[in-house]
Amino acid sequence: MKHWFAEHRPVRLMMIIVIVGIVGLGAVWGIDVLRNRIDSGVATGTNDNGIFFLARPVMAADSTFLDEEAGIAAYTNLGTAIDLSLARTGFKTIEQETADYIIGSIALPDLPETEDVHCFVHSDGWIVTYYLAAEPASKIIGWVYSLPGNLITKLDIGIDEMCNTLATVAGDISYYHFHYPLANRLIVITDCATSTDPDSFNLKIPDDFTIYERSWSHYAVINCGSYTEDSYFTLNGNEIDHLTDPGGTHQGTLTFGQLGPDIFHTATVDTDYFYNSCTQACIGIVLVYFEP
Repeated sequence: MKHWFAEHRPVRLMMIIVIVGIVGLGAVWGIDVLRNRIDSGVATGTNDNGIFFLARPVMAADSTFLDEEAGIAAYTNLGTAIDLSLARTGFKTIEQETADYIIGSIALPDLPETEDVHCFVHSDGWIVTYYLAAEPASKIIGWVYSLPGNLITKLDIGIDEMCNTLATVAGDISYYHFHYPLANRLIVITDCATSTDPDSFNLKIPDDFTIYERSWSHYAVINCGSYTEDSYFTLNGNEIDHLTDPGGTHQGTLTFGQLGPDIFHTATVDTDYFYNSCTQACIGIVLVYFEP
């Protein structure tokens, strides 16, 4: 098993490793994101590497459209038939409907329409939430939902919303990237600014890993009344993103040149000012890859 390398700096480091695969998101650690305050610290879990396999769901033949339009996806099977007439009421919009399945979008609580997830519900028990292939995998990070020690993704919330409609609870939730079928793992690394000082983490990618996507997420709440603030995400000293008052979430992708293998890269989040009552700022890097 290869290892990711994180080099400690004289700042408080926070790293989260998203566990995705057959056993789902049962072990996700390290994020200290609160609605009114962000803290940070090093955290580990019971799995030494914190990485599970991405696994393709075995679904009905009429779900093959997912290979054409879906990117990162979460899925579960309820183990029982789904009443589509009831499921229908949980969709914000419906794109396609047959006697066996419904495809549409689901709104997420406390998030704008741009963060809506796509959803596929099949009568034989499958629920799949996903973002489109053209969207970065880092879009899954649910900053506003996450609690200390537990990263919650937007795709998880989408499945929960549909399960609430069906008056049931999802079992194991697994992940797969339909646009990168050869990828067998996904990792998320984050850091949050907790003072006026910038916070950073260093990342080195093993040179024998095949990286299919390098993406990022920058989150900030910087609405401090009469104060004007900004939050910056830099990589190796180069500005990647800039959020202004009142903040929000931006996502994007990185190139091989920006995040190449076998050298340490420094990702930094910073704010002009820091007030615990009104300022939050976090960055996340998501890698979709094949580990030999």
